[in-house]
Amino acid sequence: MQNTEILEKFEDMKKNMADGSLTNGLVIQDLENRIRNLEADVTAKKRIILEKSETNNALWEKIKALEIKEEKMFSSRLSYSDIKDKFHWQAVKRLELDVQHDDTTVIKDMVKTFHAFFGKIIRVKGMRFIILYFNTETHLMNAINESAKINDISQGLWLKKKRFY
Repeated sequence: MQNTEILEKFEDMKKNMADGSLTNGLVIQDLENRIRNLEADVTAKKRIILEKSETNNALWEKIKALEIKEEKMFSSRLSYSDIKDKFHWQAVKRLELDVQHDDTTVIKDMVKTFHAFFGKIIRVKGMRFIILYFNTETHLMNAINESAKINDISQGLWLKKKRFY
């Protein structure tokens, strides 16, 4: 009888150990899965942080490029004759009353259309004129020819005379 009881207890212990091993195995497997998930989350977060930092760096590079590109109209070190030479090639156009857009928009459009490097709007006795500045005489002449193709000659760009300086 004692042998049978001992054998039964031994069998119970075997079952308990097997159940415990199974439970421990499941717990360990569950913990390993959690660790893998956490590692994947950390990797994903690192990737997101890296992408954001790369985006920020790219934006800063663009900003720096714009700052470098931004240029003063003229350096304070330039002599009067250098400044006069830089702004020598000028054309003027009278803006009709139908051009009631914002001055900035008109200037940007004209500078882009005629490939000038600078433009400004002036008002004389109630009439609006735009003055465009060009780098070279060829740019100026090309702009005048292009203006003549687009508009009537009287409505296009005119050379700004020396006496208007």
